[in-house]
Amino acid sequence: MEDIQSKLYQRHARGHRASEARVLSAMFAIGAATLFATHARAADSKAKAIAQAEKADAGAASSTAPAASEASLLGVGLGLFVEDSERTQQSLIGGQEPQEREPEELVSASVFNIQVWYLRPLLVPGLRWGGGVAWFSGYSLEEPDADDDAEPYAAGQMFQIGLQGEYELSQVVSKLGVILGLRAGGALLFPGQDLQAELDALERRGLDVWGGPQPGVYVAPLVGVRWPLSARVNLRADISAQFAKLWLYTADGEAEGITSEQSAVLTTTRTQLLIGLDFSL
Repeated sequence: MEDIQSKLYQRHARGHRASEARVLSAMFAIGAATLFATHARAADSKAKAIAQAEKADAGAASSTAPAASEASLLGVGLGLFVEDSERTQQSLIGGQEPQEREPEELVSASVFNIQVWYLRPLLVPGLRWGGGVAWFSGYSLEEPDADDDAEPYAAGQMFQIGLQGEYELSQVVSKLGVILGLRAGGALLFPGQDLQAELDALERRGLDVWGGPQPGVYVAPLVGVRWPLSARVNLRADISAQFAKLWLYTADGEAEGITSEQSAVLTTTRTQLLIGLDFSL
């Protein structure tokens, strides 16, 4: 009888231990699953937080740095040019037929100017318009075959003030943009030593003459490139063919009792290379 009871007790103990093992295994599995789910939720929350932070940074960057094609530009540059000019003089004395002298061929003794411009977006991406100023310091002229020691004709200080429009084809090659545009406007020539001497001589003869600045007009189609150096600074280069006209003087009145009119016009074809920087605003 005791043997039977001992065997029953042992069987019961083994069953109890097996039940405990199954319970522990189940608890371990449940714990592992819970831990895995917790880590998964934490990783998913972290990924969402990173994505939201990146989105916020991108939004802030876009608000502070507008797209290149939608940004206004403030630029400054140096223009290097060569030109051919023709000076035409006409006189009318005592009601006779106008007499026109043989046109005088001239070239520029100056080679550079300084330009500043402002452009803003217009209607479609890449299209901009605005205005600019060019300063020709000490603008002077000379004959094509003048001697090296010959003094050039000091015309004066010339300013060009006009409108500018351009369209940019962005990222044509890598980051390089191609520019097609037009400059056009008016010019003001403040007489220099030699031009002022001519004006003074006309006044001494009794003719009425405008003392300056002398007016002019110009138009210049251009083609160029723009390369970004940073988010807000771009290197710009363009070449233009400029067609200009300056009215050097128009004088009329009575000289020695005879009604007279005299005028001089400078017509110029100028080829210019402009190198400068565009700053995005």
